[in-house]
Amino acid sequence: MHEIRLRRGRRDGDAPRKRMSYANVAATLALFLAIGGGTAWAAHHYLITSTSQIKPSVLKKLHGANGKNGNNGTNGTKGAIGATGAIGATGATGATGSTGQAGTPALYQRTDLRYSAAAVDASPTYGVFKSLETIGTFTKLNASSAITLTWVSHATGGNGTTFCTYQLRIDGAADNGYTGTGFSGSAGAVIYGPDDQFSVTDVFTGLAAGTHTVSVWDEGTASSCIDNRGSFIDDVYVSETP
Repeated sequence: MHEIRLRRGRRDGDAPRKRMSYANVAATLALFLAIGGGTAWAAHHYLITSTSQIKPSVLKKLHGANGKNGNNGTNGTKGAIGATGAIGATGATGATGSTGQAGTPALYQRTDLRYSAAAVDASPTYGVFKSLETIGTFTKLNASSAITLTWVSHATGGNGTTFCTYQLRIDGAADNGYTGTGFSGSAGAVIYGPDDQFSVTDVFTGLAAGTHTVSVWDEGTASSCIDNRGSFIDDVYVSETP
């Protein structure tokens, strides 16, 4: 090994020390920049402008943790209703459905037999009905239907102790089919007063289709029986029902 000794001063007889020239200083500075300062200079001129310049494994480590979800914002105001769209084209006609079962009509027909003449039985017989008057005719449409007669009138009956019984008939027969002149048990109006209003309803079944006659029959103990003594307008309503 060689021994290195530092000289503290120039001794007599030593050669004079040479000073560094400008060229030496410039060369030394250039070498310094190339070794140490060149790195900073290069970094200044080579900035990273894209993640593609970073190694994928390094880039993966650069990602931070996901942040917390933010609060939901408030709902915006409801927008105005848009204009009504144009009517679409008419669709094709659907197939015809099967024919439904025919329903039963509640009423086939209704006829009003109106009259205004008075009818008088001057000698009524108790227990034996006599034909007092003919009201009118009607046409029955169906053989299986029923006929309902509603009679609205006023009639005499005596002095309070005597009476007259008035009965509606079709073709001379009562609603129970009785054709004799005696009392049949059919519905009727029994009048005791000198002139009382009444309403009678009778139902007749089993009548054939076609034309039929409505008449009023009477019997009683009074000296006389009078229907519509004042010759007002009275009615018998004929309803044909199933």
